[in-house]
Amino acid sequence: MNRPKQSSIADQRPGISFAGVVTIVATAMFIGSAALAQIPPEKSTVRVLPVPGPHWVYLLDPLTNFMEARVSIINGDTLGFEGMLSGGYVSVLAFAPDYKSVYMADTYYSRGTRGERTDVVSAFDTTTLKPTGEVILPPKRLLSNPKQYSVGVTSDGRFMLVSNLTPATSTSVVDLSAKKVLGEIDTPGCTQVLLSGNRKFTAMCADGSLLTVTFGDDGKATAKNRAKPFFNVDKDPVFDQPVMIGATVYFVSYYGMVYPVDLSGETAKPGDPWSMLSDEDKKDAWLPGGWELEGVNPGQGLLYVLMHQGKDWSHEQAGTEIWAYDLSKKSRVARIVLPQVADSIYVTQDDKPLLFAASHDSGTLQVFDATTRTYRGIMNNLGSPWIIYGVSEKGQQAAAASH
Repeated sequence: MNRPKQSSIADQRPGISFAGVVTIVATAMFIGSAALAQIPPEKSTVRVLPVPGPHWVYLLDPLTNFMEARVSIINGDTLGFEGMLSGGYVSVLAFAPDYKSVYMADTYYSRGTRGERTDVVSAFDTTTLKPTGEVILPPKRLLSNPKQYSVGVTSDGRFMLVSNLTPATSTSVVDLSAKKVLGEIDTPGCTQVLLSGNRKFTAMCADGSLLTVTFGDDGKATAKNRAKPFFNVDKDPVFDQPVMIGATVYFVSYYGMVYPVDLSGETAKPGDPWSMLSDEDKKDAWLPGGWELEGVNPGQGLLYVLMHQGKDWSHEQAGTEIWAYDLSKKSRVARIVLPQVADSIYVTQDDKPLLFAASHDSGTLQVFDATTRTYRGIMNNLGSPWIIYGVSEKGQQAAAASH
């Protein structure tokens, strides 16, 4: 019995032999290789940023994934991204006076959420955003929801001060040029760094007083002077994220008092407090609140404060409005209704200032013209921003001159 002949692939396609198929495939591969050879290879490039502009802000999201901080660099004029930095666990920022460098105080654990702890100051170039060095810190820096005055850089750019809490309170003095920690200054019961001189800072104390510390180039304290309490910590505590114009710091209290304090001397000198609220405001239950709830523009002489309608101990409630106060007249001059509630605000330091308002929960950043109080736009999907950092007027001038 004769079996039928099994046909090959070539036999099933009349006119094409197996050798012809091989030839066609080889020709196609050759043509494809030749075409690929003519495409120039791609080159990776790194964008170099310009000098930080007066309307640039650095938006800190301290808990991107609970262990890594993210800093979004945003241009308020274009509502666009300029770049991004990554840090450690609940990082905080400080800038060199000429804005050539940005410093981040970071914390890392060897096994992510546990293990050996390492605290470090990381330095980055503000134009390339590349790391340029680091200094290992004693593993005791203040770990809490970020506060702008947890760290600070002296006006000559030589030292960075870092607040510690173990729960004992102290301040580490970092020599940025030598890249080493010079020492630690004890500040019993007081923390944070309000810089009011090249070798002087003031810390807030638990009893409502302020401790002013002067120190030498060796990083050791030469004097400590503690002023009397300037507010009642039980009846009307103040928020611990004030604003400064020169050496004058402005604290806002939970119940709407403004406490100006002169830090220019060896001992803090409180001024006359005044109320932000009229009788009608109090009747309508208006109170200050939020996280970074104060902003100030020195040229305008205006203080901006986040406000909400709430009850006792609603001081962390997001603001629905921003109220502007003339500091010389101690009176309100404007109310800005927010399209979305906000937790943190910042006002740029130039003569045509912008007003920024960020929200933890919605991850948004709203932008206003601070002079006309008009709404300019919003950015979304910014994570959970807590602190808005900006460029000082003197810093902008120094940056432009140095670059």
